[in-house]
Amino acid sequence: MLGRRGHGKLTFLDLVDRSGRLQLLCAEDRCGAVDVSLGDVVGAVGYPARTRRGEPSLAVEELEVLARTRQPLPDHYHGLVDTETRYRKRYLDLMINEETRRDFVTRSRMVAAIRRYLDEQGFVEVETPVLQPRYGGAFARPFVTHHNELDADLYLRIATELYLKRLIVGGLERVYEIGKDFRNESVSYKHQPEFTMLEWYEAYADYRDTMARIEELVESVALEVLGTTKVTFRGHEVDVKRPWRRVRLADALAEHGAGTRDEAELRRLLEERGVDTAADRTWAHLVDHALSHFVEPTLVEPTILYDYPIELSPWARTTDDDPRTVERFEYFVCGMELGNAYTEINDAEEQAARFAGSEDERAAGDTLAPEGDPDYVEALSYGMPPTGGLGLGIDRLAMLFTGRETIRDVVLFPALRQTSDVQGVLLAFPSVWRWQNEPVLLDLGWWRTQVEPHVEHLLTDWAKTSPEDDLTEILREGEGLASLQALQWHGINQRLVPREIAQRLESLGSQGALVSLVRSLRQDGVTPDHVSLTRRGREVLTGLAVLVGIRSGSSRAASQIRDELDELTAPDQHPASP
Repeated sequence: MLGRRGHGKLTFLDLVDRSGRLQLLCAEDRCGAVDVSLGDVVGAVGYPARTRRGEPSLAVEELEVLARTRQPLPDHYHGLVDTETRYRKRYLDLMINEETRRDFVTRSRMVAAIRRYLDEQGFVEVETPVLQPRYGGAFARPFVTHHNELDADLYLRIATELYLKRLIVGGLERVYEIGKDFRNESVSYKHQPEFTMLEWYEAYADYRDTMARIEELVESVALEVLGTTKVTFRGHEVDVKRPWRRVRLADALAEHGAGTRDEAELRRLLEERGVDTAADRTWAHLVDHALSHFVEPTLVEPTILYDYPIELSPWARTTDDDPRTVERFEYFVCGMELGNAYTEINDAEEQAARFAGSEDERAAGDTLAPEGDPDYVEALSYGMPPTGGLGLGIDRLAMLFTGRETIRDVVLFPALRQTSDVQGVLLAFPSVWRWQNEPVLLDLGWWRTQVEPHVEHLLTDWAKTSPEDDLTEILREGEGLASLQALQWHGINQRLVPREIAQRLESLGSQGALVSLVRSLRQDGVTPDHVSLTRRGREVLTGLAVLVGIRSGSSRAASQIRDELDELTAPDQHPASP
């Protein structure tokens, strides 16, 4: 129940579920007193009715509370708008924001439509191992774990490719898998360490057949899910209707002055344009850098880039015309890559040679170069028909279809930095951790490296102090002031807050004690150079109130302390120190 309005003995409730919103008319003489709160889960029995304004409603005869909320809901009128809370507490985001529910329903329907299309085309959905003794199928850093029973290290898969192609060898001919891949790499608006991929492999097809199929799939799924092939993403309205624009990669690079195969010259061209090439060890790395910096951002309309250099594609078959080029393509919309595809190598000896070259690159220091897989080479030796394969980022296609510009908005539970115990308490009591309506940013890494080495002795001294005057002396010191400000603005490492300090904080945790402290500071004539009773002083003392709130678990007590401190220390008479 997300809305309540009263009019005499008639109460209006807004009942919301996945299907939409319904107004409940609760007359006291029909269903009794209405004892519900915002957020309660309720069941209602009644008959259809309309209000005087003609709004469809349910005239309630019986109202039952199925579950009561124990936490206040966010402001429902404006919705849940705090990004951090939306990602960390997705259940609240789904509960409050209708557009969030709509986006994830769209994603679900999109995945179902993809499955339906592939099933109708004769593909077989399969499942391959997530834990693998070797990782391969992409240039990526894996997550590693250990199997205790087997006493062996295993890797979370970075791609499903090599296992799916084993199934082509076995005669399944058309297979696909929609599942999670894991890459231990950076996070960005389009990258998550855990993401959903579609991969399919089709015997007796090449990369041009695969181009036509991905165009058909995206168009048909858009029509089924959205009712149109036109989407708006990153400020652009584009049409995913086939056929898409097709450009050779070499031509696209040449348009941006980066078409040379000379490593030194390409490095010079990139550096002249402000691109840092220090981490680029090979010509292939430089080409990939040129593609991402200059070509990719210009590909607004659906575009297929094809015919890649062999150095970038150890799994793809070479073209008949040029042994330096392979039958590979990537496809882009609004400057974002959606996926990758190629004609597969089906010659065991050639694949073994490619693996050997990759091992040489690893030995030279390229940690992302894929390892060899002798078992896969053995599978190829039994004969694999000519095969076209493709990977499609499900999360990125969901971004395109929903218009969301960050992958976190289309992943129900995105990967986030963990909060400390202190941060968890602060998130639970927002009235404690907001100062002048601005959120307190907690950076525990900063605290541990910049603050702990300088304040550990101060914290120890603080634990030993008894009279308020001793604490006042500590507050007078510039180092003490900086430390207490750090406690407020950057959080506390509980590892360095011993039991004695916790007890001291609790003993100071009454409104009267902190108010007395303020008054004693005033009486002692503390100067602005040390602890002024202006904004700077309020920050220090509010920091104490925050600590008290954390230790006592009471947002109300800390809020009261903060409010009284504001009254005692206002108005500002001196500017705050930097």
